[in-house]
Amino acid sequence: MYKEYTLTEKAYICLDCIEGISARRKHKIMALMSSAEAIFTEYKGKRAEIEAIAGAEAFTKLEAGLDMDLTERSVNELDKLGIIAVTYISDEYPDTMKEIEPPPLVLYCKGDVGLLKSKGIAIVGTRSCSRYGRDVTEKFATDLVKAGFTIISGMARGVDGIAHTTALNLSGKTIAVLASGVEHVYPPEHLDMYKKIEEMGLIVSEYKVGVPPNGYQFPERNRIISGLSQGVIVTEAGEKSGALITLNYANEQGKRVYVVPGNITSNLSKGCNKWLKECQGALVTDVNDILIDFEMPAVEQMGIEDIELDFTEEKIVLELTKCGELHFDEILALTGLDVPSLSALLTRMEICGLVKRLNGNIFTI
Repeated sequence: MYKEYTLTEKAYICLDCIEGISARRKHKIMALMSSAEAIFTEYKGKRAEIEAIAGAEAFTKLEAGLDMDLTERSVNELDKLGIIAVTYISDEYPDTMKEIEPPPLVLYCKGDVGLLKSKGIAIVGTRSCSRYGRDVTEKFATDLVKAGFTIISGMARGVDGIAHTTALNLSGKTIAVLASGVEHVYPPEHLDMYKKIEEMGLIVSEYKVGVPPNGYQFPERNRIISGLSQGVIVTEAGEKSGALITLNYANEQGKRVYVVPGNITSNLSKGCNKWLKECQGALVTDVNDILIDFEMPAVEQMGIEDIELDFTEEKIVLELTKCGELHFDEILALTGLDVPSLSALLTRMEICGLVKRLNGNIFTI
């Protein structure tokens, strides 16, 4: 996917690629210039100011890195990898991201960059979710997609993956925010999910090409998840879950925060329940609690007891899964059902104990 970058955008891409200077300091350095593109020529005359902001070593790094030939090579590499760089001054850069601290100089994207400015809700939670966590994540993701929201998460195991997969199965929009360069797939078992999100949604990261996933980058990444969102919902989280970091970022950023209560005897719910004790008004039990907050019309909620199964279709699915493990897409093709109908059918069958859902949206008896 080719993009024609302006000289101003190239200046931000070039500065972002220089290692060893924090994003906060890079913004301050850019503010010294008469224009972004002027950084290529003006930085030499601003040595004292730059060293006062970032130190003498930073100036040396700028001397080595502020090179138009290097910049053109970086842009060409992005193009070859199908990556679009949305810079701080690009039209696609969301205003909400400029309010976080520090805002990324560049967002590296694969997929539909238009989703950066869509109406998004982040769904996050534990990597080791319980059956309850899976069910409520699927429920909220399903209802929010139907209400027109883009589902935002971190493509991690557990709640993140369930939220993304639910949105994809409903042909909804979803954004995965990575803690590495966007060409890295982590965890590796989410490769199929990654490819579908790239095709139907958006993969985004503040980290440039070649940066692997590192432990300290995951908490940093969480401020991007909340920054892109209009609200954050935690469906299940333990007391030390990284999802609570996202919730804290959202709270600091003035975003709407929502927490699903959990079993008081479960360690997987301690984080959510503790947060609810400390934050009045965050509790949600169905999507209408969120829609009302956004001044959107409430929707009728259907309980499990209200769902009517087509036992002919149920029998077909049971016969198919007796033959072994099948992916959702395989069952979809074999039954001829549409995505919402099959998703509802499998959810009910799973709750009833007729089928089991394995990692990767695979089903068996």
